[in-house]
Amino acid sequence: MKNQKALTQRREGAKSSKEISFMNRQSLIVISLLAFMISTLVVFACDSHNPSIVPERLHHMMEVRERLQNELGEQYNRLVPAATDYQLQRGRKLYGQLCGGCHGPRGDGKGHVAEGLA
Repeated sequence: MKNQKALTQRREGAKSSKEISFMNRQSLIVISLLAFMISTLVVFACDSHNPSIVPERLHHMMEVRERLQNELGEQYNRLVPAATDYQLQRGRKLYGQLCGGCHGPRGDGKGHVAEGLA
């Protein structure tokens, strides 16, 4: 009888230590995820304040602008009408489907597909 009672107590003790170990693992996972999310937010916040355009890219953009001015003439300076709500929703959807994989949700080239390109 004493042996069976001792065995039952050991089993209950082992069970509770397994539960505690499981809870510790869960807590560790949650804390790790929170730390990752916070560090990601900090990196994005810091990155957004430091826009960097490579001089070669800026030069190319100026060439394109000049070419468009020459081709379009007076139409180049015309104001573009504001986009409608439908156009904005459609643009978001198309960007997500066709562009976001490479360019990322912020358009910074950090999409999941772009990781393998650099």
